[in-house]
Amino acid sequence: MCVAPAMFEEPHEHVGEPTGTAAVCYAAYVPLVGLDFASEEEAQAALDAWLTRHDPPKVQTDLAGFEAAHLAGFLAEYGRSIRHLYIGFDQLVALVDEVNFIDKRDWPQHRALQFILIAKNLKPFHSAIDRLTKGSYQDAMTLTRGPYETFLRVVHVSIYSENPWGALSVQSGKGVPTFNATGLARDVLGLDWRKYGIMSPFTHSNLFEVLQALKRQEQQQGEAEQFGLNYEDDPTLVEAVLPLLQFLVLAYLRFVREVLIGSAEVRDPSQLPEVDQAIEWAAFLLRANPKPYWMQVVADLDYILEVLGLADHGEDWKAVRDRREPVTERTDTEGQRGT
Repeated sequence: MCVAPAMFEEPHEHVGEPTGTAAVCYAAYVPLVGLDFASEEEAQAALDAWLTRHDPPKVQTDLAGFEAAHLAGFLAEYGRSIRHLYIGFDQLVALVDEVNFIDKRDWPQHRALQFILIAKNLKPFHSAIDRLTKGSYQDAMTLTRGPYETFLRVVHVSIYSENPWGALSVQSGKGVPTFNATGLARDVLGLDWRKYGIMSPFTHSNLFEVLQALKRQEQQQGEAEQFGLNYEDDPTLVEAVLPLLQFLVLAYLRFVREVLIGSAEVRDPSQLPEVDQAIEWAAFLLRANPKPYWMQVVADLDYILEVLGLADHGEDWKAVRDRREPVTERTDTEGQRGT
């Protein structure tokens, strides 16, 4: 089948060469074998034979080897940060589990919603860490967005605690404040996170690689680049998503420890000092990041939790917000520095 651009809405089949100057041609599908079986058992046996002939798939074998080698090199390069990420997340999972057993009679009505939001995002959170350490950086970026937005949803619930259900839907009912991650961070909380490029990993992800490949192709001299499934180290992508995951471990730990548990009695009190140390080390590692804006983001987390506490008690959190410098528009240069 050959389709000229002007014919996309009404495709035409052509025999021989297409007319026009920029037609797109597709080879017609011709069945190579007939799959006709006398019984379900015969079909299953034939399928099993075909699958066995092609096992194990080369991609899976090669990928397993790459992931094992990558993890070893990754731990050598980023060992302390990754080990803290693993241990901090481990502390977070144990702490969330502990929340199930504390006395919740003094919780405000919206607190249960926040707890469930946190608990139900632990799996994608762990998946993001796993994909990062195994070399699938773009997947890690994509998966990180859920836990990031969940933390902001948790804040939204406290700020709009009288009607928090907009945190669960982009199509809230009349009078229900609608959740928007960028709007909440920038307009409601006055956070200049877009200036720092905090959202850059989500924006770039695979699109970033596509644009870089197109740029290389445009500048190519000699043999053209070959495209296909490719796994390779990319420090730029690692250094975009790793600190974001570190920040989320810190934010989740602090919220669960300080807000959900607080002064409540827990089954194993010795667990809490370990969590407190995990929090301190997470903040320390972020402040030590070569990009100085992460130090400001750690300070921003103090501010967010202050706002959350004031909102929970019905106090004037906006007065604290209004003392901050107003958010400025991000320039192209600032966006590049933040990536």
